[in-house]
Amino acid sequence: MKAGDIQLGLERLKQAHINPVRKAKKFSFGDFKYCRQILYQSFISTDGTVQKLEWLPEYDKVAEWMVDNQGKGLCMVGDCGRGKSSILTGVLPLIFNIKFNKNVHVYPAEEMPEKIQEILTRPIIAIDELGVEPMLNNYGEKYEAFNRIINLAEKEMRLLFITTNLTKDQILQRYDIRTWERINRLCKVVRFEGESYRR
Repeated sequence: MKAGDIQLGLERLKQAHINPVRKAKKFSFGDFKYCRQILYQSFISTDGTVQKLEWLPEYDKVAEWMVDNQGKGLCMVGDCGRGKSSILTGVLPLIFNIKFNKNVHVYPAEEMPEKIQEILTRPIIAIDELGVEPMLNNYGEKYEAFNRIINLAEKEMRLLFITTNLTKDQILQRYDIRTWERINRLCKVVRFEGESYRR
């Protein structure tokens, strides 16, 4: 086999509507200063419960991801009341719509079992509060809907956004090691730690 054979083979597969090449979706919203600014402005514009936003260290990690996602989505894990869901349900849909004219449809985890077919059609998969959902019951066979979703996300290199209050150990216990490894492969994991700011 020669080097040119690879390109010829890929071209033939493409003509047969078979795409064996997986590519991560890389993007940037701008430099760090600009990303901090649009994260802040988007947060206070989309979360009407925030009177004054106290900038938390984990927001800098999200802004770093916005500068260069390195082909990964975003998984925000950790303590309650620190803005994970506000970023997922408000900030990300707004900035993706403005910058890329893309819609991010966010699904509460508890809706995963009944909306799995719809979720699987989305080019960007966004799940809020992973871990609260019931298992999927398919003709008496129960399984985790999220495992099916993350398998597809990895296979097709789809952008994946997740929030969860589960710890790594809880994710391992509920889903399995392969799921945790896939989350880390597909997402930048940002830990939100500290007291709740819900007032």
